Amino acid sequence: MTITHLNPASMQQSQAFSQGVVATGSRTVYVGGQNGTDARGAIEGDLVVQTQQALRNLLTVLAEAGASQEDVCHMTIYL
Repeated sequence: MTITHLNPASMQQSQAFSQGVVATGSRTVYVGGQNGTDARGAIEGDLVVQTQQALRNLLTVLAEAGASQEDVCHMTIYL
């Protein structure tokens, strides 16, 4: 099995974690826990604005993997 770490250039970069991971063999994409930070690591606005940013981050990682929101089969949200 090959594992590819996803760290889109338009998102915050960290050596501590990857924004997503693709494991090949059978294709499953694991997306790291997303929060309301932008590419600079800044958090702006209220709960609604931060939730919108977190979902944009999720869609960005999915797109990097060649997937979209239609391909999501499970999602856990913590508030």
